[in-house]
Amino acid sequence: MQSLQNNFHDLLIQLRSGMRRTISTGFDPVYYMVFHPSEILEVRRLLPTWKLKLGAEFEVAELSMAKLIPRLIQEDPLYEINLDNENNSDTTVQDINETLRGSLGVGADGQPEAEAPVLEAFSEALTKAKELTNGVLLITDVEAIHPYIRIGAIEQVLQGKFECPVIVFYPGVRTGKFGLKFLGIYPDDGNYRSVHVGG
Repeated sequence: MQSLQNNFHDLLIQLRSGMRRTISTGFDPVYYMVFHPSEILEVRRLLPTWKLKLGAEFEVAELSMAKLIPRLIQEDPLYEINLDNENNSDTTVQDINETLRGSLGVGADGQPEAEAPVLEAFSEALTKAKELTNGVLLITDVEAIHPYIRIGAIEQVLQGKFECPVIVFYPGVRTGKFGLKFLGIYPDDGNYRSVHVGG
């Protein structure tokens, strides 16, 4: 198994070659750096160094799921009511997760709704990154979206709207060329259309 540093080096190579493909073929420049869930803390430790390396060639923007998810939940107009409901002794973990899914604009099937707050936040981050000179958007702390939604569902809805490179630091397991298992526990999903490195 390749080291995280080697995988990041491979990612940089893919990113450079992908920029040429984006211009010539309309390819969506979405890259997943796949790493085993047991390496989440190591990836967090290495991320500042990787940002500096990326910063030598790109202007780097970041969207942290660990920051975004709590913010969207707190911005829900029903936030105070939801908090009160959580204190009900009959409320289960499943009930709470369903409420939080609703705050993010995600249906029971795990798919984002048309005007989901989580999609709006992604779109805003993409727009800001696109406006940078040679911008690249990093999607970090992806494990924070469990159990509400999978990043692949967001990617599918936004297909064709990635106008600058997006790097997703993805804790999971690769299954074949296009398949991924989020956190190594979700069913194999072969619908990712992005470039996968590592895993």
